[in-house]
Amino acid sequence: MNRLCSIRRFAGLLAVPLMLVVSVGQDATAGDGPTKVSLSVGQGPRADIPIAIPAPVGGGTASDEYWRVLRRDLEISGWFKIVDPKAYVEPAGTGVKPGEFDFANWRTPGATVLAKTVLVPNGDGQRAEVWVYDVSGAAKLGAKAFSGPSGSARTLAHRSADTIIQLVTQQRSFFDTRIAFSGKFGDNKEIYVMDVDGGGRRQITKNKSINLKPRWNASGSALCYTSYPSGNPVA
Repeated sequence: MNRLCSIRRFAGLLAVPLMLVVSVGQDATAGDGPTKVSLSVGQGPRADIPIAIPAPVGGGTASDEYWRVLRRDLEISGWFKIVDPKAYVEPAGTGVKPGEFDFANWRTPGATVLAKTVLVPNGDGQRAEVWVYDVSGAAKLGAKAFSGPSGSARTLAHRSADTIIQLVTQQRSFFDTRIAFSGKFGDNKEIYVMDVDGGGRRQITKNKSINLKPRWNASGSALCYTSYPSGNPVA
């Protein structure tokens, strides 16, 4: 039984529910960059499966962001150990589909799993593909494509990470999730949302008041929060 089969067999024992305690840093100079956030994770998985993630086919600035976010997601998931890209022997830009590359090139750096990706323009938006392979078994585990608007490389990377985790471990993941919080990055306390990794922060309220206790609705499509526009609380 190879290591990937062993991981899949025992993934149900490793993947207990995660408890996330979020502490958001109130940094007025943060701008649009990553929000300072600390996550306390209890009893998460720790598998360290060696995974190779070559740069996405497509190139460009958006691909750089996509690749960086994808690798970071997999690193903090607890499931994987990222194989150093300096150890890759396959030429950059090699195809992602079965028959377009040689599995031997990925056994050399010691990868157990290979995740090949594509990020290309798609009309006015972007399209990402993720192809996941068992290197030792020379087999495709699965593939999936996602589309999004222009500037959605970060979101597409989170969805790709969730796909890789589910295909390899048969467990659901949480990176395509948004966290709502109340924060003061200027003169007022407003409602914001951000990605699980602390990036992609977006301001929701701009009423120059005190806004607290955001809660998602059942479908995750809207927020309820408490505001004090006239000094009294209003939901």
